[in-house]
Amino acid sequence: MKKKNESLCGMIGLHVDDFLHAGNKIFTSEVIKAIHSEFCVGKNERNSFMYTGFELHQKKDGILGTQKQFTESVEIPEIDQVRGTQRNDDLTAVEKTTLRKMAGALNWAVRGSRPDLSFNLIEASTKFQTGKVDDLIRLRKTMISLKEIPTVIYFPCLEDQADWIFLCFTDAAFGNLNNGKDSTGGHIIILLNKKSGKCAILDWQSNKIKRVVRSTLAAETL
Repeated sequence: MKKKNESLCGMIGLHVDDFLHAGNKIFTSEVIKAIHSEFCVGKNERNSFMYTGFELHQKKDGILGTQKQFTESVEIPEIDQVRGTQRNDDLTAVEKTTLRKMAGALNWAVRGSRPDLSFNLIEASTKFQTGKVDDLIRLRKTMISLKEIPTVIYFPCLEDQADWIFLCFTDAAFGNLNNGKDSTGGHIIILLNKKSGKCAILDWQSNKIKRVVRSTLAAETL
């Protein structure tokens, strides 16, 4: 919502039937009040709350986001000691299912608060059909790291909007998947206050490059 002078008053995010909103007093009185009168709101929280699995905490200087409750609830399967020595053996059907379950949990964390584990996720996702016991062991170690190392995403107050700029960094790695057959590409988008230097990460992504490339330059171009 914008006022007549085009300055931003507030905004609303929506996921299914969960609302997330932020704004000034005008936005709260004119928009949020109207929403409350039109819809039955079961719970209305502010400052610290859960939203679609994320713990959000609003502070004076910014907003903190974490998935602590989710990562603590992740179950890590045990691997039989004898089976753990058979690293080059193909995964059984049951073990492949276990690999997929762990990758699914890791995917949710990577998308929300752990961009540092993006490659681990990509590597595991390429092993669903042809995985070895070693792949299961490596992913299990990643899941242990996910639980043991808490991560908080910080969105600082970026002050005057006139000083905001977008930055995008991209990179690629040639032949680092499937024994050199496939490559990986990724990007990160940042909103930066060019005067204060404060910044907030808006988006990140890393994926296997769909096309087969023959050089680092080709990987980075795609």
